[in-house]
Amino acid sequence: MRNLLYFLLRYNATITFVLLQLVCWALIIRYNNFQRAAVISSANMVSGTLLDKTVKAKNFLQLRQINDSLINENARLYAQLKSVQEQMLLQEIGANCQPNEVRILPTDSVTGKLSFNCIPAMVINSSTNRANNIITINKGELNGIKPEMGVVSSAGLVGVVDRTSDNFAIIVPIINKGLRVSAKVKRTNFKGSLQWDDLNPLKATLHEVPKHASVQVGDTVLTTGYSDFFPPDTFIGVIDKWTLSEGSNFYTCYVKLATNFTNLKYVYVIDYLSQGEQKQLESKSRK
Repeated sequence: MRNLLYFLLRYNATITFVLLQLVCWALIIRYNNFQRAAVISSANMVSGTLLDKTVKAKNFLQLRQINDSLINENARLYAQLKSVQEQMLLQEIGANCQPNEVRILPTDSVTGKLSFNCIPAMVINSSTNRANNIITINKGELNGIKPEMGVVSSAGLVGVVDRTSDNFAIIVPIINKGLRVSAKVKRTNFKGSLQWDDLNPLKATLHEVPKHASVQVGDTVLTTGYSDFFPPDTFIGVIDKWTLSEGSNFYTCYVKLATNFTNLKYVYVIDYLSQGEQKQLESKSRK
């Protein structure tokens, strides 16, 4: 209390001056329209600026939530697109079948109705400069991810799930020498086997395409759908070079991959909902 009284006594002139200034400003603003309008305008400008900054800060903090929502929406749209494409394919097959061909369709699992689900995930670790590259994602068994599920990106094919834990999964990408993918040239529908033969993360090699397939630079390469990893006609890349060795019956095609693995951030894990039924039927047919 003594210190407070000492402070008031020491600075009483300054305090009185400030109080009188505030009273003067209040009287001026109250009884003068111009000054009152100027003060109100300035106050509105300051409060508006503060409100704008506050809204921008809140929007910035919500960007991650908005981004996650967009990723889930893209996954849903991708699943719908593949379902529509499969239905169109089945309708085309049914329209083109001759009576003597219909009997073989029930034994061909590819013509069955495929149903795919997509699980979005974020890449948290990856390698591109090794012979056996891998990718780690932030989703696992608790999110419905299992080994042998296919993985794609918004650009094209990525790889296959190899191992999983509760919250993480390891993907073997197509830039891994241990992975081979059944692929085809879209223009001619001739099939081959895609494999990564060098350390260039932007390219892979398509083998076993017969020489009468008339391969051209710029041809699109897609998945065949013969495996249960990937939906049919998933984009892989474009042929930018090919060779045909003397005496060989097969092209060697060099494919520029659609997926850029050096900056890959988000992927979609493909859950083929009828995989168990297909495998069970095919295992019975082999006995």
